[in-house]
Order: sequence, then structure tokens, then C-alpha cells
Amino acid sequence: MAETLTNPEPAKRLPRKRIAKGPARPQYFENRDLDRMMIMFVALMAEMMAIRDRLDTDEALLESTGKLSAEAIESFQPGEEREQAREEARLAMMRRVFRVLREEFEGDA
Repeated sequence: MAETLTNPEPAKRLPRKRIAKGPARPQYFENRDLDRMMIMFVALMAEMMAIRDRLDTDEALLESTGKLSAEAIESFQPGEEREQAREEARLAMMRRVFRVLREEFEGDA
């Protein structure tokens, strides 16, 4: 005799742990401490770039309205020309900061 289940209770699903395969972080330098310092350095550089964008926003608002407010700063949308200038400044900073590594890498090629 075959049993049939009527209205079975759904099984509770537990969230699966998502674990990336492979090493936790790629290693670029022989010394892991250098990798850690580079990660911290790049994070600081990203923060510096964000501060420069924020300063540019302040300058744009002062030029256009003569005053600043938190709301105006948060809602500011740079125009295409200003955004292009910001991107060029970011790239210039990265070229200056990573010049030594780039020159060394290109010298090995």
C-alpha cells in the first residue's frame, strides 16, 4: 500500500554559508606584511579621492550659490564636464602614486 502525504509541512531551510574558494586575499608581494600595507594604503588613497571630490562639490556650490548646506552637498550632482575633470584628477593621482611600481613593472617586461 502506497502512502501519500497530504499537506506536508515544508522543511525549514537554514542559510548556507558562502565561502569563497582559494586564498582569502591574493598575494602580490613575497612578504604578506607588504600586501597588508598596500591594502591599507590603497584604502587611504580612495578616502583621499573622496575628500577631494567633496571639496570640489563645496567649491562648486560656493561658486554657484555663495553658501553651503549639508542638504545641498549631499544632493549635488556634478555636470559631465566637472565629472570628467574629477576623473582626470583621480587618474593623475593614481599615476603619481603608483609611478614607482609601474616603472618597475614595465622595466621587467
